[in-house]
Amino acid sequence: MKKWIWLAVLLVLAISGGTFAYTALTGTTTITVTGGGTEYATVTPVGYAWSASPVGGGQIGTVSAGTLYTIARDSDYTGDVVFTLSVTNTDELVSKYVYLNMEIEVWDGAVPSAEVTTEWLTLEEAVTELVVPAAKTSPFTVKVTDGTYRTERGEDPTTSPTFHINVRQK
Repeated sequence: MKKWIWLAVLLVLAISGGTFAYTALTGTTTITVTGGGTEYATVTPVGYAWSASPVGGGQIGTVSAGTLYTIARDSDYTGDVVFTLSVTNTDELVSKYVYLNMEIEVWDGAVPSAEVTTEWLTLEEAVTELVVPAAKTSPFTVKVTDGTYRTERGEDPTTSPTFHINVRQK
C-alpha cells in the first residue's frame, strides 16, 4: 500500500510540474520603452574672472565675486533640480593656499535679486550640492558672491580655482 501512495505522489508531481514548465515557457508579455526626450537643463559657462585682493599687502585677502554658470531648465521639466558644483584643481590650490573659502549662490531668473540657495566651497569640501525647488524660475545663475583666502608664505594668489557643474533631476 505504501508503494502505491509514493507512486501516486510521484505521478502527480511529474504531471503538474511539466504543466507548470510548459505554461511558464509559452506565456508572453509586452514591454513598451519610451525615450527620455530633450535635456531637462542647458548649462552655459559664463567665464568667471578670478581675482584675489590682498588685505593690507599680506597673505590674507578676499575673493572676487562673479558669475560661473547660467542654467536654463527645460520648460517641459517642472521638478526640482540639483546642481553639484566641484572645484577641479584642488591639487594645485592646496600647494598655494592655506585656506580658500568661496560662497556660492544660485539666483532665480524671474527675480534677479532673489537668492535661491547658498553653500560654501572650500579646499577641504571642494564639492557642494545646491538644490533648486521646482517653484523657482529658470534661467538660474550660479555665482561666487564672497570669499576669503590665505596663501602659503611667499605665494601669490594667482592660481585660480577651476569649476565643474553637474545638473540632475531630484
